[in-house]
Amino acid sequence: MTVANSSSASPFTSSCVLTLSILTEDYLLETSIFFLMAITLNIASCPFTILMNVLVIVAVKTRRQLQTNYNVLLACWAVTDLLVGVFVQPIFAVALITVLKGSLTYYCQFFVTFSKLLFIPFAASLFHLALLSAERYAAMKFPFRYPDFVTTFRIKIAVSFSWLACIVNALPYTGVIATVVGPIYFTFRVLSVATIVYFHISVYIVTRRHEKQIQAEQVSPEALAKFLEEKRALKTTTIIIGVFLLCYLPFVVIGTVRGDLLKKSLVSVTLSLLQPLLLSSSLINSLCNPLVYCFRNKELRKVFIELLQD
Repeated sequence: MTVANSSSASPFTSSCVLTLSILTEDYLLETSIFFLMAITLNIASCPFTILMNVLVIVAVKTRRQLQTNYNVLLACWAVTDLLVGVFVQPIFAVALITVLKGSLTYYCQFFVTFSKLLFIPFAASLFHLALLSAERYAAMKFPFRYPDFVTTFRIKIAVSFSWLACIVNALPYTGVIATVVGPIYFTFRVLSVATIVYFHISVYIVTRRHEKQIQAEQVSPEALAKFLEEKRALKTTTIIIGVFLLCYLPFVVIGTVRGDLLKKSLVSVTLSLLQPLLLSSSLINSLCNPLVYCFRNKELRKVFIELLQD
């Protein structure tokens, strides 16, 4: 059977290669079971992913009391997660169904062609995390300058720039342009991770200092209330990052070492069989995010109920 070239550096393409390596052997039953599990998981969660993220967007858009800079960032991220529910999950489920029907050639051509497009929401999520971390740093480190420095307009510009970077990287390039865009985009992602780590460490230090001041009764009641509010938002961001890592890290790690997994061994076969479920776990992150917002924000949860009752 002729298969499209699958040398792309994408874990999606790696999934195709790994799938072929086990489908052509004696693991058709096991592969079918794991594929059916992934298909069921994506189809079942897709409507809830769409619903929950639409609720986040509508709530922030229509309720003035929710239109803080932090919530605006969450709503922008909800747009990314909404795209996962509307496009990525259904497309991935269809691709897996084609494998069960024996259309292996189409499956690989699909991933080679659309792997970068499907990774746009993943990269956008990482960039949104970096923006959330930067926003929390500014709010905790510079509370008095924050309203002048962090504005809704600047947040929208930063989000637009992040989306532009993701889309530009997904465009097809050849020759010199391809050798330039790839490293720039990789650097952008590395800087995003570094931003998240640096700002969270810095905010932790600032938070500890503020807590010592509070214990020494060196702050006003108004400053205390403001600090507790910002600290709660910081905890929400930390939970979001933790959930993000839990959902994405297994798939990213296995995708990174995909070359070693192509060796014929029991471990490589097992990990290959798990690929669809690992990718599905990363897609489920788009459902987990609005659930975290709802759990952590009582006011947002109240608006959700009102919207559902209308």
